[in-house]
Amino acid sequence: MDDAAQHTPLPSARLRRAALAAATGDLGRLETLAAEARAAGDPSGAALIAADLAIGRGRLAEAPGTLAGVEDRLRADREAELAALTAGPEAGLAAAREALATGRLGPRAALRLFAAGTAAEREAAAACLGQDGSEAGAVLRHLACNGAGTDGLALWRSVRARFPTDRAVVMAALWLYEHAPAREAGDVPALLRGLDAVAAAAPRDAVPPLRKVDLLLAADRPAEAVAALQEMPDNADPAAIARRRERARRAMAALLEADLVTSLEAAAEDPYAPFAPLLAALLQRRLTLSSAIRVVRLVAGAGAVDAARQVAAALLARQDAASAVRWHPHLAILTDPPDTVLAAARARGGLRPADEPVEIAALARLLDRAGHAAAADRLLSRAAARHPRAHFLTTDRIGIRIAEGRAATAAGLLAAIPPAVAAAERIRILAAEGRHAKALALLDPATDPRRAFALAVAAGDTEAAAAILAEAERRGSGRHLSQSPEGARFNEMRLARAFAEAGVHDADLFPVARAAIARWRDGQPEAGAGAIPPTVLQVDTPAALRPMSESWAQDGIAHLRLEAGAALDRAVPRFGAALAEGLRQAPSAQSRRVLLSLAALAVEGGLLVAPHLRRRGDLRAFLQARRAGAVLVVEADGSIGQDLIAARAGHPLIAAILRQMQAELAEGDGSGEWALTGPGAMTRAVSRYLGLSDRPDIEFLDAADLAGLVRAHPEQVPPPVSPALHRRMSEAAAAALSPRGGGLAGDQATSAYSGSSAAGASTGRSS
Repeated sequence: MDDAAQHTPLPSARLRRAALAAATGDLGRLETLAAEARAAGDPSGAALIAADLAIGRGRLAEAPGTLAGVEDRLRADREAELAALTAGPEAGLAAAREALATGRLGPRAALRLFAAGTAAEREAAAACLGQDGSEAGAVLRHLACNGAGTDGLALWRSVRARFPTDRAVVMAALWLYEHAPAREAGDVPALLRGLDAVAAAAPRDAVPPLRKVDLLLAADRPAEAVAALQEMPDNADPAAIARRRERARRAMAALLEADLVTSLEAAAEDPYAPFAPLLAALLQRRLTLSSAIRVVRLVAGAGAVDAARQVAAALLARQDAASAVRWHPHLAILTDPPDTVLAAARARGGLRPADEPVEIAALARLLDRAGHAAAADRLLSRAAARHPRAHFLTTDRIGIRIAEGRAATAAGLLAAIPPAVAAAERIRILAAEGRHAKALALLDPATDPRRAFALAVAAGDTEAAAAILAEAERRGSGRHLSQSPEGARFNEMRLARAFAEAGVHDADLFPVARAAIARWRDGQPEAGAGAIPPTVLQVDTPAALRPMSESWAQDGIAHLRLEAGAALDRAVPRFGAALAEGLRQAPSAQSRRVLLSLAALAVEGGLLVAPHLRRRGDLRAFLQARRAGAVLVVEADGSIGQDLIAARAGHPLIAAILRQMQAELAEGDGSGEWALTGPGAMTRAVSRYLGLSDRPDIEFLDAADLAGLVRAHPEQVPPPVSPALHRRMSEAAAAALSPRGGGLAGDQATSAYSGSSAAGASTGRSS
């Protein structure tokens, strides 16, 4: 080991204080210390503190200029830090190694070697840091606060292991855990052990026990925090103990509340569970907003929308007037159209959320669903800066960018959230970009078999999909996978593989059809002007999605919205009894809507738009750019989508798709909706049509090509609900809301709901 490195003296006390001031962003304190250094005749110290000021102000280019004349060892030390901040951790490590080789190793450079160096370098670094670790803690905190990021976490974990009981290191490690974005749950036990060791070494030191309570509360362990509060030293500040006791009480109440809501959600799935008493118990409590949203969503999701409004009213009645006004939009969005809720909230001043991350996120979702994605993203960005530990604010931003077709920009947000959360979001981004195999490689199927199965199917990985399905069947959940749309695709994948191995070519199997469309697109000829009429066509739009439908109004574009009966009347002269029979055999309301919509498109021509799409761009420019008589959208998994289809009136492709769907419905082979009238059916029908036509007159677009034109809000489509569940939920809510049940009576609840805010009389869905 280098003798010079082993005996390098540590910086002065003033420099240690400067490092701590830099760590906390106290630039005023740094200026004072710089002045003290100059007055004390310490130009080297003044220059180093000036470098700290430049770094703290984000002026990294100015920092090197302050170091002229500084002692070689300290200058090299600071240059190692600047290299890591400007050129990355590898450059910082290289500079630290150079400082070690030339005998100029200082504590900042030593920390980098301690984290990532060889065994000999780590030994030299430990000698430079000293045996008590106090300097290590101060410098470590400085490094982390000045942009070291995940590199800073690697440093503090290494230093914590080296000095597990040193107070400065433990407190710096705790500070990093609370402030760094890349915290991990595995750090908590080590931090607790360190705090206990520090407290045992200095029983009269009241700070470590109090900070232990803070850590337990931050880690969602309030019961342990309550126990720790019983063991405070007698010199601890009573006011500090009281504040933490109140925080622990609220945290315990929140856990109990979350347990009650979880029990309510479980009871909703069990027809024999006592749903009404659980709901009545929750209506007696003053819930948090997140719990209130879960309760109202549960009732509304069963189609009992009127009952959900009354439940929301009962929950709002438990709040003070200001909170009720703020909360109303976030509950009303679950029962009423977003545009209506947003307009009413603006009129009554209900868009001023308290500084609570959950309320901010709910407001951002309302803005996003009402068509203001950019405003929602800005709101979440500002909130995430104020609440770095509320990671859901950043994941909501990622979700908005993915839905906007900007998955690449969403990836830039991953550095702001912990590694475990970032890993899940990276999978979501990769899937949105169509990189399913890479996403699957990052996902543990045991943690999310449904998602892993979907990724394997989308990637065309038959072996992986079969293994995931087999494991799910072993655990008793395979039926849900096999009966899903992904399960239908997987069955066709297996059939296609078996047929191929037997030398049989079945062009009607989905994987074969998808590959055929992809090959045709590679050589897709230039088409002439498509002459698609400037008409938006929508069929049987649910009342809750009318605001989405109205977004398609544009000068020069006709907007034809047909109810089911009107669409059928227009299509019957062309398609006759075959269409009526197909509608009778359709397995669901969604399947019937698909058949009616395709029939109307074949007759009317124009742009067929799903009800959950909102227009964002210029529709006329989009139609004028089309090069064929029919336009289809290829989704990320290679299937033909159904959300947006354009065609001139009478285009033979649309009639061919409809005929194939009708024929397969007539066969009644028990296939699911995906295969009979969904994307599977579309893909196979289009492939067959391409094989039979010399000039198909079709233009294919990727889903990403529509990012500037449309925005999908599929979560606003009311899910299909059985009449029995709807009735049970309505009856249970009525029982819980009755005066005997403890809530508000029906008319009283509705009055409270409309009077608590802005919305007034709601104009959304009815049950």
